[in-house]
Amino acid sequence: PKVLEVIGTGARWPAGMLSKVDEADGLLRCVPVWGEGEREKRFVAEARATPYPPGSGLPGRVWLRHEMRWLGRLSAEPGLPTAEAAQRAGLNAAIAWPIELEKQTLGVVEFFAPEIASPDDDLK
Repeated sequence: PKVLEVIGTGARWPAGMLSKVDEADGLLRCVPVWGEGEREKRFVAEARATPYPPGSGLPGRVWLRHEMRWLGRLSAEPGLPTAEAAQRAGLNAAIAWPIELEKQTLGVVEFFAPEIASPDDDLK
């Protein structure tokens, strides 16, 4: 959680999660979470309970495609199980990227914010 807090605070992303690949079940499971305020903490607590198969939700899409994803409007994206909870917390945008070792995805990092600027080449 402390690493998520440092990244989130520095980038002004008030909520962050790390999901780890559960090889036995073939799912991503959220492990550490961080939320800046009470609304964000409620959101990450709710989102933490959601496992993701490859291709499902934002973390599952990142896992399946092995690439960073930026969503400027969560409400415009179909099939995001945590989108409604994020909106209740005032979080409208998300960015996520894979954690990889030797071309194998070990996990996915996600951050949420009211608004996240479009990623540029320096972020990739």
